[in-house]
Amino acid sequence: MKLISLLSLVLSLLYVSIDFSIRFLNVKESKVRIDEQIDTSQIIVLPQLPIEKISKLNSAYSQYQPEFEAIKEAITGLTLEQQLQQNGELLEFYQGDWRYRLLAVISPDGSRQALEKPLALLRATNIKDSNVDKKVETIYHNTKFENYEVRIIGIKSVQLNYQDQNITLLMYQEKNKLEK
Repeated sequence: MKLISLLSLVLSLLYVSIDFSIRFLNVKESKVRIDEQIDTSQIIVLPQLPIEKISKLNSAYSQYQPEFEAIKEAITGLTLEQQLQQNGELLEFYQGDWRYRLLAVISPDGSRQALEKPLALLRATNIKDSNVDKKVETIYHNTKFENYEVRIIGIKSVQLNYQDQNITLLMYQEKNKLEK
């Protein structure tokens, strides 16, 4: 019995040492093998059109190319008076040089998540300078955004109040209200 145990122990050690040497000591050889495989592989070259044909195609379809000036989104802003007259349910509202749209309302679900009070995400687009990147603003329930008091009143609406203005910013217009 002792002979079988001793023989199995010697074979196990031999197997472990061979495995160790293959995995860790021959790393350079395996990298060389991989490099050799890459060097021997063929590079696929896709067919290319001659430059003359490309220029003919571009000239033939140039009349169908849109004017880039016409593609730019034209955003007309509101004057200060018009901004102060914004009221009711809106899909977007204007404050200064920015147009805001409601992207999402996120509220805690009662579990042990980190979110303690509801928040809303607004996409802000600069209406005066199209080179300024759009940004996403985070507003919280019962806080102030610009001069507006923020109240998140549902999963798709946020109420903004400033003096006599009562704006309900909607994520989207409901279908039954569109038909009326």
